[in-house]
Amino acid sequence: MTARFEDWPRVRVADGVLLSDPRGAAAGLVRIRRARAPRTLRAVLAEACACPGARLDAATAEVQAVVTDAAEHGVIARLRAAPGVTCEPDRLIAIVHGERAQIQLEGCCAAPAEAAGFERAFEALVRGTVTGEPPLRRRLFGYQPPRGWHGVRRACATVWLPPGCPREPGALAVYDATPVAATAARRTHALLAGPPAGAGEPIVVGPWRDATIWRGADATIVRCRDARFEYELRLDHGGDPGRHGDAFDGVLRSVTPVPSPARAEATATSDAEFAWAI
Repeated sequence: MTARFEDWPRVRVADGVLLSDPRGAAAGLVRIRRARAPRTLRAVLAEACACPGARLDAATAEVQAVVTDAAEHGVIARLRAAPGVTCEPDRLIAIVHGERAQIQLEGCCAAPAEAAGFERAFEALVRGTVTGEPPLRRRLFGYQPPRGWHGVRRACATVWLPPGCPREPGALAVYDATPVAATAARRTHALLAGPPAGAGEPIVVGPWRDATIWRGADATIVRCRDARFEYELRLDHGGDPGRHGDAFDGVLRSVTPVPSPARAEATATSDAEFAWAI
């Protein structure tokens, strides 16, 4: 039997809605809530395992990255029982991310015969979740952060600091993608973040056909562009262009463009990391 959540009785709780299978809670429960402040998946899983009576193991969580039907990024994690525990059902925890809104979904099914159908329906529910944010806005996008660096979220950017900071100079900034059509936003970004539009020389970066690099005395800036968004990354090297060059190149080559709804399924990836993972 495939779960039809729209037919399930629902109860409003303090921070969202609780859905329960008409046959009883053991057959399936789903909670949907809007996070008051963005939270990392790591923090959400730790909270679930710390609940009184929970016997779940966050260390063995299976994480799947998804892109929703509205082209928002999300993750689904399966929490299994701790070693030696046989009566604890798996719990599914999902987060759908916007830049200012975040939806968290949790589900579990204690009936083994129903578990597979429940999981398929839960994934479909996650893919159909919307954050309510407009599609044309500054967007987070996927990339592989430099290994061992510490990320700090700033306004419209995520800044990565190298191991040994502050003794080790340097920083790598990944700016949120700016819509090409939003000319005012692009002008503001150019004033605050980098060289004027059109500066730099063409380069080849992975699959990008439209990319430029600008080399300054203290920083290197790369801009990539597709039909919808412009992506900018900046390496502050303190006057030594070779410092952290390998880390910068690695991040550049791992950039995943903002997906469009028509390409959501094709652009889902399980190995990209995002600014909200810090």
